[in-house]
Amino acid sequence: MSAAGSLLVAAPLVAVLSLAVALRPARPDTVAPLRLAVVRAAVVTGAFAVLTVELLGALRLLTLPAFAVTWLIFVAATVTAAGWRRRRTAAPTGSGAARDLAAVRARLTDRWRTAGRGERLLAGTVGGLVLVELLIALLAEPNNFDSQTYHLPKVEHWVAQGSLEFWPTAIHRQVTIPPGAEYLLLHLRLFTGGDALHNLVQWAAGVGCLLAVARIAAQLGGGRRAQLLTAFVLGTTPMVALQATSTQTDLVCAAWVACVATLALDGLRRRAGVGTLLLLGAATGLTAVTKTSGLIGVGPLLLLWGIGQLRLGYVGGIVRGADRDRRAGARVDGPQPELADPPEQQQRADADQAAGLRHRG
Repeated sequence: MSAAGSLLVAAPLVAVLSLAVALRPARPDTVAPLRLAVVRAAVVTGAFAVLTVELLGALRLLTLPAFAVTWLIFVAATVTAAGWRRRRTAAPTGSGAARDLAAVRARLTDRWRTAGRGERLLAGTVGGLVLVELLIALLAEPNNFDSQTYHLPKVEHWVAQGSLEFWPTAIHRQVTIPPGAEYLLLHLRLFTGGDALHNLVQWAAGVGCLLAVARIAAQLGGGRRAQLLTAFVLGTTPMVALQATSTQTDLVCAAWVACVATLALDGLRRRAGVGTLLLLGAATGLTAVTKTSGLIGVGPLLLLWGIGQLRLGYVGGIVRGADRDRRAGARVDGPQPELADPPEQQQRADADQAAGLRHRG
């Protein structure tokens, strides 16, 4: 892998980190705001990666120079957005990146210091497992049946053709199954010239699943121990551990479904804005383009979110109507006369006045 390829490989990571700063929630009552910012950043970056492949594929420009230019423009835009957001929300004394990192480090240190033995064991086990899977993903080559028969051949055909056009094949899965995960692999294939880093897509999806389900546990009222236990159960699931070091697509699909789930749960407590609608739509689209079976999970989540939004809209309409009626009644009736003091209060006032007269006498 060339030096230029190494720099381009870092582009998605830089974009996610920058977007996490630019898209962090502003509401102080947001549950797990840092994890929500990462979820938002992942959805935006994934949508950009898929749209890039579709657009450049239609133009027959599935080449390294074209992908390099688009990613450099995207990274520049995300870094600019992050800088603008930091300047907008900075304290009067200002805050640099080093100070922000120090604040995050201090928060993590405090949480580790206040954690119990069981919580430390859970966190250490999940963290150690993630690091071991990362090592395997970097050292092991893709070698499972699905990867060799249709996941990776898709990518190689696209690179050879320079486009997304169909090709004659006896393995129908190469041209019939949704290609969303392979779209993400295509970026790494062009950056590196091989499949050495292909496993990182599923590994990153596994990390995203851990962050999303931990936030879902928090949204449902779970404390720190419940969130760690949720991440532990997911991280130690055999299929998750196996696929985190492969080029299959199930973890990628699960990550997008988890993003829909955590965004939908936010919609049960507050009205959604345009940004949330776009994120939900993007996460749903990423699920569909990755694996259509994921829509089985997304559908009920969107239905739940829609019911929650209708309920909040109905309750908000009642409250606004009551406020209007109260204001209209005040304008029609005029100011209300002051009520006389209740007997007990009047008696205390008379007693205080008599005591004051005796004192002056």
